Amino acid sequence: LCIWILIGLSSCDCLQSVSGVVKDELSDQPIGGAIVFKVNDGSVRDTTDANGVFEIAAVTGKHDCDYLQLTIQKAGFLAKTITVANEDEVVVHLSN
Repeated sequence: LCIWILIGLSSCDCLQSVSGVVKDELSDQPIGGAIVFKVNDGSVRDTTDANGVFEIAAVTGKHDCDYLQLTIQKAGFLAKTITVANEDEVVVHLSN
């Protein structure tokens, strides 16, 4: 019985992952140094590289892991919160 309970609990975990590029809305140039983090779990975060590229990955214990909410922020730009599909690749444009 204990084994079945453990198997059932472990099957609730899923890997959420999203990758993408953050760009300036006006110039369409990549924004390096932007912080991208999962809403309600700021410990799941990444900083964009010089090409604006980021990747977020986290294991969650929730049954529904189809979507993630991410906030993207960089000094001089308006922060943006987006909802993206799990395992999606996105392009996010920030305005100032």
